[in-house]
Amino acid sequence: MTKTKFDRWLIENFVYEHHIRVVRCPDDLPSGVKVTELKTKNYHFLLTVKNKAKGEKLIQQLTDQGHMFSTKIAEVSHWYNYFIFQKNKSFSFSLFWWVSIASGGIYLISKFRQFMETPFYHELCEEIKMLINI
Repeated sequence: MTKTKFDRWLIENFVYEHHIRVVRCPDDLPSGVKVTELKTKNYHFLLTVKNKAKGEKLIQQLTDQGHMFSTKIAEVSHWYNYFIFQKNKSFSFSLFWWVSIASGGIYLISKFRQFMETPFYHELCEEIKMLINI
């Protein structure tokens, strides 16, 4: 099933993270950037950004300053990934059906409770009791 624009927005903002590996850490980092030191030959720091706009801003800043870097978009596991990021299903369509079924169920329960207060229901119950006793 195709993903809606809302589904893609949810995935970009809550599932994906931008991982940027750099040789040396820049002096002025935007807010929301997490810095981790790496123990590899090529790159010494990992900059992690959750927001796409902040990631692109940081990449532009690194490019302007002439830093050597590599980028990767990683899927981070969270407890809500199962609901938001299913490969074959759209979260917004699933949410629509969950809400529709819940509201339909609540409507049917309320109508049944109204039906239970009518005289016809009481007469029907008495007739069923008489049929069972025979």
